[in-house]
Formats: sequence, structure tokens, C-alpha cells
Amino acid sequence: MYDMEAEEIANEKRQDELMLTFEHDLQKMRDLADKNTGVSGICASIVACVESKAGIIETSDLRMLDRQNRAIALRLIEVMCTPSMIPDRFRL
Repeated sequence: MYDMEAEEIANEKRQDELMLTFEHDLQKMRDLADKNTGVSGICASIVACVESKAGIIETSDLRMLDRQNRAIALRLIEVMCTPSMIPDRFRL
């Protein structure tokens, strides 16, 4: 049986976890986007989507990221699934 209250609590807990690393994760993606490397494009796309609270990311490009940076990218993508979580000060 589906427990809506438990689901809400779990969602709030996950959102809190994501927001603990949000600023660091976004800065890491910005830093990678600013470098002239093979991953700059996907990182710039992720940053643009977060800042505009919308956009399209070529998910197959995530394979170019190492494990740690892919985890950061996926956390940011998860935050983008709920745009209201993104503070307005991060918008363009």
C-alpha cells in the first residue's frame, strides 16, 4: 500500500540532502565548464540548465565525466527535476 506521508517525508529528506551540496556541486560544474577540456560542453550545458531552471542535456555526454563528476552532474539534474528547489539567485 502506498503511504503518501512517508513518500513526502522521504522526498523532503532527499531535497535537504541535495541542497547541502548544491552550491559546491554547481561551482564544480562551473569550474569544469570554464576549462578547455573534453567535458567543458556537457558541464556548461548543465550549468545553463540549472541557472535557467530549464533546458535540455544530452545524457549520453555524461559518459565523458569521471565517476565523481558524474555523481555531481546527476545530483544537479535531480535538483533540476524540481526547479522550485533552485534558489533564484542562481538564475541568469
